[in-house]
Amino acid sequence: MADHTSQDYFSCSLCVNLLRDPFLYGLHQRLLNEADYTGIYICPQCNITFTQRPVLRPNATLSMKLLGVSQAEIRQKCQERVKELEELKTAVESLKNSAQRAMVDSQKMFEDMIRSIERMRSEVSKLIGINEKAAFNQSEALIERLDQEIDELKKKEAGLKQLYSTDDHIHFLQNFNYLCTPTDDGYIPRVTVNPDFSFGAVRKAVAEIKDRLEEFGREELLKISKSVNEVPVYTTESRTLDRRSRAYKELYVSENSRKVLRTRDLQPAVKYLKW
Repeated sequence: MADHTSQDYFSCSLCVNLLRDPFLYGLHQRLLNEADYTGIYICPQCNITFTQRPVLRPNATLSMKLLGVSQAEIRQKCQERVKELEELKTAVESLKNSAQRAMVDSQKMFEDMIRSIERMRSEVSKLIGINEKAAFNQSEALIERLDQEIDELKKKEAGLKQLYSTDDHIHFLQNFNYLCTPTDDGYIPRVTVNPDFSFGAVRKAVAEIKDRLEEFGREELLKISKSVNEVPVYTTESRTLDRRSRAYKELYVSENSRKVLRTRDLQPAVKYLKW
């Protein structure tokens, strides 16, 4: 029964030859209309001549078969898309976990760098403080000794003035040697102050460290940004469209097979028919 149905729907209704390809409705109508003038009708498939105009009828079996093929293709496409969706969701979840780990690790490393810089800051401050304290203590001791020496010199100067105006020669001789002879105890060499002394070299060194760190940070940030951007979560493939496809009667495929355009000047919808 099934074979009989298949034979009936896929063969010429008059010559009973199997049809190899479906025919467009418009083509059959044009051929039949032209044959009306001669009264001779020739089957396009088997080339047999008929004296009566054959009646066209829809090839339902072929249409159902094509529908089944389309459904299978759509089902397969849907399964592929579902698989792609699941893979993409898995990739996105993996991306979230990886990004979270990277953020935590980066935060920890930045905190370590901050602590390292803080230790450097503390060491520099400590060195500056030690040097400042040592210089201050030395200066304070020297200032105190200079004050004492100045007081002693002032006293001797005052004594020499008194001795200069005295008429007592014995008193003059007794005090002259003491007032004019400096003592060796606590002798202070000449003090020369360095007018250019400062911590400018320290400031310069710290400024150089700052500039190098900033430059290094900018360079490494560019590398990190490039590395992150070069790792795509997904890729898409360019698809070409089938020019034979006619999902809708007002749509057609462009010449480069990459665009679907709409027009109202297309041929009538495809109908699969037989004699």
